Amino acid sequence: MLILFLQLRYLARLTGIALQALAGFYFLAHFHELSRSAPVFNDVYVGSFIIAMAGMSSGLMLHLWDKKNTNTQTIANLLLYWGLFWWAGASISEVDMFVSYTYQHASWLGLSAAAAVLFEVAGKNWNWTAMRATALVHFAAIALIAAASLMQHEHVLYGALTLVLPAAVAVHYWILARHEQPALGLLLAQRHLLMLWMLTGLAANEIAWVADTLAPGNPLWPILAWGATLAAAIHIVSAARRFKLWPAASIAADYRSTGCVPIIIACAGWLVIACTQYSGAGSGLPYIPLLNPFDLVALFVLHACWKWTESEPGASESDSWHEPVTLGCYLGAFLWLTTLAARMAHYWGDVPFAFDMLMHSYLMHAILSLIWTVTSISLMIYATQYSQRKVWFAGFSLLAIVGVKLMMIDLANKGTVMWTASLIGIALLVIAASYFSPAPPKHELMAAGE
Repeated sequence: MLILFLQLRYLARLTGIALQALAGFYFLAHFHELSRSAPVFNDVYVGSFIIAMAGMSSGLMLHLWDKKNTNTQTIANLLLYWGLFWWAGASISEVDMFVSYTYQHASWLGLSAAAAVLFEVAGKNWNWTAMRATALVHFAAIALIAAASLMQHEHVLYGALTLVLPAAVAVHYWILARHEQPALGLLLAQRHLLMLWMLTGLAANEIAWVADTLAPGNPLWPILAWGATLAAAIHIVSAARRFKLWPAASIAADYRSTGCVPIIIACAGWLVIACTQYSGAGSGLPYIPLLNPFDLVALFVLHACWKWTESEPGASESDSWHEPVTLGCYLGAFLWLTTLAARMAHYWGDVPFAFDMLMHSYLMHAILSLIWTVTSISLMIYATQYSQRKVWFAGFSLLAIVGVKLMMIDLANKGTVMWTASLIGIALLVIAASYFSPAPPKHELMAAGE
């Protein structure tokens, strides 16, 4: 280190660096001879710490001595990371050796958070971007500890990690805010969005784990927890953007599109799985269509996705996903309404919630025809009121599908009470629709009339 400090010649620098590297390799070669009887104050940790401090101190000297020379700064950065490697390795090993297994994850993450704060403050004070970039390691530590906790405990908030993990996330966002003023780069957008997705997934998993713990063996509440959490994440981001709250309103990342669209896709997957695989049984409450936990969560998910389509993109945000998400909302609502008929038949007619059994149920087909008809007429009335020709024709197309269904499928149930009741109900609804919802005129005709 003295060679680096006293000499600015290239050969002298290389000699100093080579000596540090040789010291490190010599230390590793004789690692088995070192004593490790007490935590921290043992040969392994003290030796590693000395090598780490030598590397980081040498890097700092070079950084402060010649800031304009690119080669010098590169060497300084390498020495910094050499020192960090030794300090991190020694600390991880020390925790593994002397800390109880129960507290190891929390200890590692706590060390990472403390180091991230230290290096961020020091790096800004010395104007050393490479030192501030160690925040990327802290983000990786959060992800790795969370993944390890999920594999071992099926959730992340347990023991000391209940306090340490939120604190580590807070440190991550504190550093992000400092890196935006001024913008340092350092994968700012990626760190924003990856943390959003990770927190959403961890929160959903944690709430699902709590639901499963409180109602063991009941698969309904965990799946509802996932859907509600995904939808809540979209609502929270949308509300934060609307009120200009950081980090959702940050100009460093596109929270609206790049951030929310993957969560919306997850909502779509959830809706498909939940509607086709779950009957909604297991809540312990009487089944009331639309007012039961399953349908309320499904509506919450659809509402979150629909509200996203109504939000305005920022100046730097993309709006290319607006139409696909809007179409997805329509398809998701159609799927939910269709399976609503299946759940009603399951509860009211004791029809097993299985595709083959439902397809052969008179009650299910009657309810489905009525639901589709009510939906189509509602769309047509809405379209007439607000002059939405596309929506009107969508409703009319659904009504035509009901007619085809009556002729091709429901006709097999001709003569049954269910078929007669549904036919009369549909006929009355169609008559009402013809009166209340004529097709809206084209815009050109409306303009000509004016």
